[in-house]
Amino acid sequence: MENNKLNYASWVKNQDNDIKVLRRKCSGEESSLEFITKFDTIGGFFDYYSDIHMKLPFIGTKNNKTNNYEFSSFGDIKTKVNIISSYISTCLDHISTIGIISKNREEYIVFQLSILKSYKILVPIYFDIDEEFLINILNETKLEVIILEYTSKNLTKIINIINESSNDQMKNCELKYVILLENTESEEVEIQKLELLHKLKSLEKIKLNVIHYKEMFIKYIKENIKEDNKEDNKDNNSTNGIHKKQTIASINYKFGRKSLQKPIVLSHKALLSSIESLIIYLEHLNLSENDSYYSYMPISNTSEITLIYALAYFGVNTSFCTCIFQNIIEDVKVIKPTIFFGVSRIINKLSCLVRNIIDKLDPSKKEFINNGIKVKMSNYNDEGKLNDHQTFDKLIFNKIKSLLGGRVNLLLADNDGLYDHTINYFKICFSIQNVIVLYGKTETTSWIMGSYKEDSELNHVGGPMTNVEIKLVDNELLGFHNNNKYFIDNDDKNVCVKVYGELCVKCDFVSEGVLINNDHGEVTYKSLKDNEGYFHTGDIGYFCPSKNCLKIIDKIENFIEIEPNKWISSFDLEQRYSISLLIDHILIFMNKDVGLTALIVAVNSVEKSNEEKAEKRRDSTKKQPKNEKNYNDKVERKLSNFTSKTNKTNNSNNSNNSNNSSSNDIIKVCEIDIKDEIENSLNVIFKDCNMKESERIKEVIICPENFTIENGLLNHTLKINRNEIIKKYLK
Repeated sequence: MENNKLNYASWVKNQDNDIKVLRRKCSGEESSLEFITKFDTIGGFFDYYSDIHMKLPFIGTKNNKTNNYEFSSFGDIKTKVNIISSYISTCLDHISTIGIISKNREEYIVFQLSILKSYKILVPIYFDIDEEFLINILNETKLEVIILEYTSKNLTKIINIINESSNDQMKNCELKYVILLENTESEEVEIQKLELLHKLKSLEKIKLNVIHYKEMFIKYIKENIKEDNKEDNKDNNSTNGIHKKQTIASINYKFGRKSLQKPIVLSHKALLSSIESLIIYLEHLNLSENDSYYSYMPISNTSEITLIYALAYFGVNTSFCTCIFQNIIEDVKVIKPTIFFGVSRIINKLSCLVRNIIDKLDPSKKEFINNGIKVKMSNYNDEGKLNDHQTFDKLIFNKIKSLLGGRVNLLLADNDGLYDHTINYFKICFSIQNVIVLYGKTETTSWIMGSYKEDSELNHVGGPMTNVEIKLVDNELLGFHNNNKYFIDNDDKNVCVKVYGELCVKCDFVSEGVLINNDHGEVTYKSLKDNEGYFHTGDIGYFCPSKNCLKIIDKIENFIEIEPNKWISSFDLEQRYSISLLIDHILIFMNKDVGLTALIVAVNSVEKSNEEKAEKRRDSTKKQPKNEKNYNDKVERKLSNFTSKTNKTNNSNNSNNSNNSSSNDIIKVCEIDIKDEIENSLNVIFKDCNMKESERIKEVIICPENFTIENGLLNHTLKINRNEIIKKYLK
């Protein structure tokens, strides 16, 4: 399909016959798989399709002793789900809410399907959540059962919460059971085993019932719990299928390690509808049982888990990463996946890995490889597709491709933070034939928009998926009403559609609302939809008339007020200032006492920065500073001095803690030194890009640490926790 013939959606009129919304172009037959009429829960959906794929591998788990992946079939998982759901319905019948704190693993899938199949409310929780936020979750959701990995750290966390929290902190806590999953990270030494036993006794003293995962299977066998009887009783006790589907299925949190937002309520209908819509969208990719997906994003995120189930519909197996990024390269060489999911941070890291490998080669080889990349990139830009090149593929790209196992032919890319030059470089280097860009929010359960594999332009999110309507609306506060632009749709000469605005979504899988505990302790939720049933995403975008596709350009939360009633996008400013060779990351915010303030992470190495900035410059349409080259020699000397002194300081800290004061003085001197150069560089950019006075950076803060999940500056989906970073360094 040629780019100029692509058409993602069609324009239709709403009930008032005046506001126009965008729907996916599709025939009536393909608009529904009738999941809503066939199944009550995801558990029912999985039961049905696991029978079709009974003997095929489904979930792969790494054996830490052999470093190989061992797979459980669809049939194996179904058997385990039937056993655990029977146990829950029989032995935990009086329980209503169950939480899971775990890394990606097979048991997570088993428990999720079992909990939903048993009509209990699931609360997925990220595996390394802080105690403070876990207390909030226990109170808000009234968790009665918590499932977690059998480690000293996890048991200590629960004991501390129960023992050390005040009565006011735990006034709504109803925790009664702890289900322990076997620790798969490493074999416990004898001392650790004794410590775990001691902590288990502590749990029993505080009157928490402890259940081991394996014991649930033993109890099933001994008592011969009948799944058929349980299902018959459940059907007799419920009112009807429609009522079941509208009940709460899960309560999901949007949070990083250091931040927590209000819980999002999802119904069984929302989960089923999102999977159905995603399956219909994925049908154009011709997936089969020969495909394999590598999952490193946390499956407590609904977008990731619904993607796994949608892929399961086609018989695709999934393997889990043992931890984020560190083991990705090792894992994929063993698994050899055909499908890879890419968030911007992982794509950037892998791209930098390729660049670093190339940079270490001798000049002749380096020139040959870079020339091969340029040739293939040029052909891709001219023809809109990735063609084979006999010489370069054999000598260059097949070797790079082997870094991801050598079989990846489909990249599913999250649109957030991706740039054309980055994704194109990644696609060329790893020879990935098919790349699609996805868009979704926690509040929309899963992905709601996506591009086609035939589309070589990767700077947009395509069109809405089946049964999804989207529209753009004005934002009075930010002044979008002053820049209204319309175009005439080719299919309907009388239809005028707004080009710019805030994206609004209407579909069956938008969240039921935000969970609220009222004064009487009753759990209710507040709707996230407006009077017309639309959810306002907070993202700013515009429609591309040629394809009827949408491009996301910013977020409302990124806008800062620089003058009374005058707003500017911090994201836009960050893109312009980030071309400085000195800057690895930059966050711009408004400090009321100073003005526009830039929080900056200086680059770790000149070579890495020069390569990335050069790539960005080649792609950028912004005016580049004329005088910045004058700084290069000076910058290299400063950076080299800054990096070497900091490394020496870190080494001395590790060997001798008594020198902390002098070490800190050295770091401060280095930071002051590099800060001056960064300020000079930003001023050059400001002048040469003809920026307004209101866009000038008034204050620079050097951030002494990278953004990671461990320090809370990245969330678990590897996105920057902007508010947390600003809060931390504005003190």
